[in-house]
Amino acid sequence: MSSGTDTVTYEELENTDVISVELVPERKGLILKHCEYYVSSRRHGTTVTRRYNEFSQLYDILLTKYPYR
Repeated sequence: MSSGTDTVTYEELENTDVISVELVPERKGLILKHCEYYVSSRRHGTTVTRRYNEFSQLYDILLTKYPYR
């Protein structure tokens, strides 16, 4: 991070980590089909699978915590 200032450059932010989200090509579920996403971290070299409702829950929590954003 920048020393002595509150501003962060794009390069500094990108060096912390790069997260990518990709839609899984096939839908999951036997009766009720749902979408899943691959969430990958370049820094940690990991990929996890997440469902849409997990993103929706995260959005609700962040909106409650930071209503002005």
